[in-house]
Amino acid sequence: MSAAILLAVADPFLGLVLRQGIRATLPRAAAPVGVRNQEEAAAMLLAQPFGLLVLDRALLVGASPSLTMALRKRGGPTLLVGIGPDPVTCGPVAAIEGSAIELPQRLGEALGALLQAHAPPSDAKTAVEPPNTPARVARANRPEFVMVASSTGGPAMLTWLFTGQSPPKVPVLLAQHMPEDQTGHFAAHLAQATGIAVMEQAEGPLPRSGVVVLRGGHDWRVVVRKENEFALVRARPTSPYHPSADVLFGSAAMLDRIPAAMILTGMGQDGAVGAARLVARGVSVVVQHPDSCAVAGMPAATLASCRGGAIALAPDDLAARLHAWLDGAA
Repeated sequence: MSAAILLAVADPFLGLVLRQGIRATLPRAAAPVGVRNQEEAAAMLLAQPFGLLVLDRALLVGASPSLTMALRKRGGPTLLVGIGPDPVTCGPVAAIEGSAIELPQRLGEALGALLQAHAPPSDAKTAVEPPNTPARVARANRPEFVMVASSTGGPAMLTWLFTGQSPPKVPVLLAQHMPEDQTGHFAAHLAQATGIAVMEQAEGPLPRSGVVVLRGGHDWRVVVRKENEFALVRARPTSPYHPSADVLFGSAAMLDRIPAAMILTGMGQDGAVGAARLVARGVSVVVQHPDSCAVAGMPAATLASCRGGAIALAPDDLAARLHAWLDGAA
């Protein structure tokens, strides 16, 4: 696609997800021009004819007269994202909604139909580039790292979950409540039992793939130090449970990256607050079904805090979801 793309999205995390989806779907297109409010969107639309507008419906709530006028004059294709009002525009319109994991594939499907419908005749000098397949878009937007939190009953459940899994293609961070002197032994046990490379880690860069048991007795935040390098940073303790899932999940919710999170059996409510922050950003969160837990506290608290945003799965379904995350199938 040779024409410019305008990405009008208020939330920076949603903007990142959509940028990645556009790049995967239209790899030869120029990088989208990004705006984050009504005034900027109206000014850009009135200043130049964009070949594609990707518009967050949240920006249409109480739309300003200038934005309304700019959209009325628009003749090119528009892709609406999320929930909200519909604009009045002269060009073709498609709409998508979903979580951060679901949006890239839905974006690919919608752009395919939208751009093909708006394509010029076959003898025209400029043709619309066909988008990549949805499967390719999904592969390009798999979770960039996976977090698994557990407490009472966790070691046995983690051993069962990872037995038979393929080596992960992304970093997997295990926050199992344990004293500092026990997580190294647990990492060695998990590696021996599953045949997967597992390491204990404290502060420092994370491997680009593989299973990492967070050192017990402390809390850890995940950060980005380079474009594609994740690292652990020690955090100030905020609860009696270490490593804290709330601290880990909360730090992940602040990153412009796409994680995924799983909460297994455990006493207490650790992870419920952090999971709610992840769900608010559109991140995929699943929990072990409380009926299958040794202690249902953590999964039950997460289901309550996420208010329908987290999914409870039986152990077999958890293993299948984990396999998809580790294999990059999302």
